[in-house]
Amino acid sequence: MAEQRPLRFGILGAARIAPDALIKAAQNVPDAEVVAVAARDPKRAREFADAHGIPRVLATYDDVVNDPELQSAAELASLRVDDRGAARRKARAMRKAACFQRRRG
Repeated sequence: MAEQRPLRFGILGAARIAPDALIKAAQNVPDAEVVAVAARDPKRAREFADAHGIPRVLATYDDVVNDPELQSAAELASLRVDDRGAARRKARAMRKAACFQRRRG
């Protein structure tokens, strides 16, 4: 029987909601790992990755969505509208996309 690999996530955007919404949750699930992040600001992405133990920083949202090592991309509603549309279309194509949005108000 083939060994089951964990579900590997990439995060689109270094949002403040990510630790509670995805990273901590994934740490409590043996078959899930957050392994990549991309943000508009590469420095912010690197700082976010370092702070949360994420091993890879990718240059663009497209890089996360198109990475063959990832099974899912999580958008955490921190993307600008022009970035969000393209990222959502591509993430949906993965058929395993997760999207989280904060309520504003």
